[in-house]
Amino acid sequence: DLTEEAKNIRYRKGEGVTGSVFEKNKFLAIQDISKDKKFLNKLGREIPKEKLSFFAVPLRLDDEVIGVFSMEAPYKGQSAYEDHSFLAQLLASMFSQAIRIQRMLDKQSQEIRFENLSLKRQLQERYSFGNIVGTSPKMEDLFAKIKMAADTSSSVLLIGESGTGKELIATALHQNSIRKEKPLVKINCAAIPSELLESELFGHTKGAFTDATEDRKGKFLLAHGGTIFLDEIGEMDYRLQSKLLRVLQEKEFSPLGSNKVYRVDVRIIAATNADLERLVKQKRFRADLYYRLNVVRIEVPPLRERKEDLPILAQHLIGKITKVNGKKTRGILPDALKKLESYDFPGNVRELENILERAIVLSDKLYLEADDIDLPERTEIPSEPKPVKEKVESVTNMEDISLDKAITYVIKELLAQYEPGEKYWKTLARLEKEIITQVLKRNTLKQLGTAKELGVNRLTLRKKIEEYHIMEEIMRID
Repeated sequence: DLTEEAKNIRYRKGEGVTGSVFEKNKFLAIQDISKDKKFLNKLGREIPKEKLSFFAVPLRLDDEVIGVFSMEAPYKGQSAYEDHSFLAQLLASMFSQAIRIQRMLDKQSQEIRFENLSLKRQLQERYSFGNIVGTSPKMEDLFAKIKMAADTSSSVLLIGESGTGKELIATALHQNSIRKEKPLVKINCAAIPSELLESELFGHTKGAFTDATEDRKGKFLLAHGGTIFLDEIGEMDYRLQSKLLRVLQEKEFSPLGSNKVYRVDVRIIAATNADLERLVKQKRFRADLYYRLNVVRIEVPPLRERKEDLPILAQHLIGKITKVNGKKTRGILPDALKKLESYDFPGNVRELENILERAIVLSDKLYLEADDIDLPERTEIPSEPKPVKEKVESVTNMEDISLDKAITYVIKELLAQYEPGEKYWKTLARLEKEIITQVLKRNTLKQLGTAKELGVNRLTLRKKIEEYHIMEEIMRID
């Protein structure tokens, strides 16, 4: 090993063998260093009595000399001397390549770091309220609440209709918080069946259930140090709500199939378009969980309540759409805006974006006109979904309708109530709940007889009754 003094030895250009090789960019070999005055022996090593050869090779990157590789070897005749000369040049070439690769990696690493910083800046710009557009009093109030809430780690509850931009607000809250360098994990509680949602949120161990072929981390563990966004929180199963409450209160949870307790530091942002207070009264949402989530409450206004934002919002969306699809549309004319203002937008900003995108794709005009805007016929505000029972009764009271038509009608009505991505599971759940309720009543609430009639396991039936809160609803109605 070299001493610290030896490591600090430097050669000027042209100084000694090493400096000369660096200056002239030429390989140099000395058969016997004891007889060559150019060999300076700056290391101060004792020269052995036997003949010692010295080889110095310039290290090159392209045409630039970046250093000198040198080696010593006992002189064992001309053949060995030539072999050592070849070896020195080979090793020097390998070192040059290694340095080249390392420099490339360093450069790529710097570029990646720069790109990451650039992307983070873009994210901050994108979600620093610049992508949430509006100048109306309602939006100014919203921005003020977002700004105040972003600086805290308190739970946030976003209340608003579908399409108002709750996910966008959740992202802005995270990107403007002290947790912005950590993950933001999003999950839609309504898009995942209740029996799978627990595994998605908290993870599971191998063998925890039939399809659990390996251990899997849940969203809460993935979000450690950052933020988790729970969209459609009102759709979460009542039983699962207690596990979420534990995370909020104790900052800990256990995966499915495991007794191991994990502690996590996660900020929770929840969103819903449901009336959680009504769900609490109906015993469909835990009151204690509601109060824990409702620390900071932000109500997102529907588009129909801030139509003064339509001009700036439409212009913003046009820029966003044209950037993606390469169209040349620059803006929207007053007659087209007036047409938009006549519509109530039950789908809110998401629906406005769809209407504008359709207009832009089908038009070659630089500025959208009224005849480019195709508005849906239905402009009324959607009401709360009607219960299956009410739907069935409204159909079966019609004397001349067949059972098949009645079933088809009800299913169509149910499908129309749900967003894409959730239609299948939610419709099945509503039908399953109604089937169990009717058969349970027919069996005078006896679960054994109900299970036999349905042809299902009694434990499965009990789980479904608890999941859908069927007994509570029957007792409340009766």
